[in-house]
Amino acid sequence: MTSSISSPQSPAKSDNNFWGSLPPGLHDAAARALPADKLRQMIQRLGNQDVSTNTHDQAHEVSLEQQAKLNALDELLLHTVQTRQQTLGREHEDTLEAMHALAMVQTELRHCSQAETTYRQLLEAHERTMGPDKSWAVSNNLGLVLNQQKKYAEAEAILRPLLPRLQGRMGKDSPQALGCLRHLMEAVGGQGRYKEAEEMNVKGFELARGMGGEHRPAEMEAMQEMAAQLEEWKPMHETLAAS
Repeated sequence: MTSSISSPQSPAKSDNNFWGSLPPGLHDAAARALPADKLRQMIQRLGNQDVSTNTHDQAHEVSLEQQAKLNALDELLLHTVQTRQQTLGREHEDTLEAMHALAMVQTELRHCSQAETTYRQLLEAHERTMGPDKSWAVSNNLGLVLNQQKKYAEAEAILRPLLPRLQGRMGKDSPQALGCLRHLMEAVGGQGRYKEAEEMNVKGFELARGMGGEHRPAEMEAMQEMAAQLEEWKPMHETLAAS
């Protein structure tokens, strides 16, 4: 989506330090959604706070440093979304850009219910304004958030029709299609259909192994991690089925 917001300036060294512990995609989304001066002010304000980098929230495996950064982004983006909804409209491209960044932050914070609500609102707006072919990223992320809440059947209903669209548009071995495939196999495996999920994992690993470029090692590792997760789930579901 093209935003009318001015492109951010090149980040200063302190900005790079801020983003270093956060997912790269989050930087890109926030930079597209927010003016550079607002981001810079937030980073400088947070830099004056004394936040330990060694203490972790054990439930989420997020350091207090990361938590503080994500909370600051969450607050700024929520304010931005609310302001743009009032001044620009709920379906203006700049409003939707900020909503997408907000949903990504909510996901990182494990505020899954809030992220689900934001993604569903965003998906409805995208489908009304741009059509379903332009909403694949939102649909994929919504499937991820539903999986995180163990809403596996709902996730499958979104991801299964999305996968062939991504494969046809970007290629079966594209990172986008492989990511959707992993979310789908998690949704299927989460419902106890391990054989089907394992078959999908084998196909996914073969696609990842055959792809070229810089994404190959990460995609192969992600498929291996998914296989390990399925193996870990299997005895738990077999125990429940037997009880």
